[in-house]
Amino acid sequence: MKKIKKAIWIPSLVVVVLAAVILTLSLIKVNPMINTFGEYSRIELIATSSGAASPDIKVDGESVTTNTLNSSLESTKFSVMQAILEGKFSYKVELTDETVTSSALRYYSALNNEYVLKLYYDEVQTMTVDDVEIKYDRVFVRLYETNGEIHEVECVPYLEYNIDNGSFSDEYDEDGKIGSAFYEAHVLTVKMNTSKAMASIAEYLALYN
Repeated sequence: MKKIKKAIWIPSLVVVVLAAVILTLSLIKVNPMINTFGEYSRIELIATSSGAASPDIKVDGESVTTNTLNSSLESTKFSVMQAILEGKFSYKVELTDETVTSSALRYYSALNNEYVLKLYYDEVQTMTVDDVEIKYDRVFVRLYETNGEIHEVECVPYLEYNIDNGSFSDEYDEDGKIGSAFYEAHVLTVKMNTSKAMASIAEYLALYN
């Protein structure tokens, strides 16, 4: 009888431990977006092909727009458990072969079924991806529906100064500045689950647009 009880007790303990591990991994959230680019000072929404930012809507002196966009971007994080189940074991930002010219950055816009978030930084930030140093004080984030899954989302960090500066310099200085005609911003990809963000922004636009 004791052997039978022991045989039942061991599998039960395994189930309990496994359940605890799954719960823990489900509670641990990963936010590659903020981890990659850091905390921003301002955020805007581009919801049309014109490239124009949506107006800042305020209610009782508080910006509904900013609150919605902040919470939307925060919601793109995902749990370690989901990442494991989907086989997404790396949260590292990826450098693509694509670049965006200064003229294209001026009119960077949302395509069909997409939203673009524009992040502002008070000071120039520096990051290194695959041995490439990137300086930026703005980031475009191109959101699309990932249907509850984790997918790569296009992000374009860039220096605002390089968009339209009238400089004829064809070489970067130590501050990352160069003549606009020669500037190309790198396109990066960051893993996100965008479904909550897309729904939140769509609801906001339906109410206030």
